[in-house]
Amino acid sequence: MTMKELEKKLRRQDYHQAKLYLFCNFISLMLITAYSIMMMAPTVLEVLPEGGDSRKQMVAIFAWLLLYMPLHCFSVKNPDRWEF
Repeated sequence: MTMKELEKKLRRQDYHQAKLYLFCNFISLMLITAYSIMMMAPTVLEVLPEGGDSRKQMVAIFAWLLLYMPLHCFSVKNPDRWEF
């Protein structure tokens, strides 16, 4: 099932849930984009030493964000499905 088919089916079943789902996808995309742009900023790369703990922490948070956001968005339809 493609993303378009999923969104179409969701819109037909429950308009409120469809709006919430699309809003959540939009916000997660904006957060991931902003964080990835910040990670590549010259100031951040200059301040955080290469191979240092701070940079490793930054990459770990980004990896967690990439894993958590899709799970959070897919739990909109059934909030009890994922518990964090």
